[in-house]
Amino acid sequence: MCGIKHTKEAPYLMIGILFVGAFVAFLNNSLLNVALPSIMVDLGVDNYSTVQWLATGYMLVSGVLIPASAFLLTRFTNRSYILQR
Repeated sequence: MCGIKHTKEAPYLMIGILFVGAFVAFLNNSLLNVALPSIMVDLGVDNYSTVQWLATGYMLVSGVLIPASAFLLTRFTNRSYILQR
């Protein structure tokens, strides 16, 4: 069966990893929210809602790219990429 081992144990390690990932995502959003005034000064933006949309766009892009990169890493290996060249 493709070398997959099925157990009836609860996946405590996976649950722990998910909790840590959720905490890091929450911390990232909180830190970005605190940094909005500095971002406004650095980018020279006067409108607060524009910077909020920028932060929302950042979170949306990272929310799409993280699963997409995980899929691409499992789908394509370095070896297959090197052999095609």
